[in-house]
Amino acid sequence: MTGRDVTLNFAVGSRDGPRSSVWRLWANKNGDVFVGCRAHASVNKLTFHASGRCHKAFTNEYWAKKFRPNCERFDATWHRSPSPPAGEKRGSNGLAICFPTDYLSTSLSPDSVPDGTVWVPAATNGRATWIFLWFSRDDEQAVREAIAGSSQRLLLHHAIRPNEYALVLSGELDSGDNDVCFPAEPGGKHLIYTRADPFSTGRPMRVAIGPIIEDGQIPRIWELGGYAMPNNGLVDEAMLPYRRINRKVIRATIGSPGWRPKS
Repeated sequence: MTGRDVTLNFAVGSRDGPRSSVWRLWANKNGDVFVGCRAHASVNKLTFHASGRCHKAFTNEYWAKKFRPNCERFDATWHRSPSPPAGEKRGSNGLAICFPTDYLSTSLSPDSVPDGTVWVPAATNGRATWIFLWFSRDDEQAVREAIAGSSQRLLLHHAIRPNEYALVLSGELDSGDNDVCFPAEPGGKHLIYTRADPFSTGRPMRVAIGPIIEDGQIPRIWELGGYAMPNNGLVDEAMLPYRRINRKVIRATIGSPGWRPKS
């Protein structure tokens, strides 16, 4: 064991909003790194083992309480690329999280933000703040030299084992069209995540959506703010300009109460 325990709570925006959810990254003395939306980190998380093996799964504690023994705890397992040799000023990308500025929330309580949270400035309208987890063999000075003059910001440089480090960096990139909706089931509510907020809800709901991960791929997650609307005719689902996603896709999200392992 060569590392040490470390925890980083981070969020995009400002405490009083607009802002994202608070995310948590932590590492143990074995050099394993864990990432999850803080509000749901006790339920499911992404794990990046020092060996290079990674997985997305329910936590042991939650799985033991909520599921039968024969239920699968892991939703996806994969291996990240090895870290390049020291001196190349490159890394192995482990994770990318996108926070589009136009989907940040203004109605989240500041009381839910822990002390010491690192606030990453929101990108300009129409763009997104990206948070990247990298693995590298370059020391902190080399990393800072590599990103000097760019828009990237180093949030964490942590040794996970001899001559290998976990890095957390932020940057600003284009956002693209991220409108999404989970149509209501009978008697339920539409879950709407769009750039427009026509009912001035402040987007009290946050969802983190990502594709099913396969070996060799880099996990990419989009966190969006939205709201729920009753299926009472006020929302004309056929007319709204958003992509309709079946609720089964929620199983591919992180930090969603409806997330389930792939069947």
